[in-house]
Amino acid sequence: LIDGGLVPAKRWGEASDIGAVVATLAGGKLGFSTGSIINVDGALSVPRL
Repeated sequence: LIDGGLVPAKRWGEASDIGAVVATLAGGKLGFSTGSIINVDGALSVPRL
């Protein structure tokens, strides 16, 4: 997937990537966001041109 260019971040995700998002959410640092889906996928879900 990475060598084929399907993962734009050019690396596999790590536990620390998920942890950073969880810490941000748990810390209440996104107070103005409601009902949002947060993709933590190295831009895999971004449509390709």
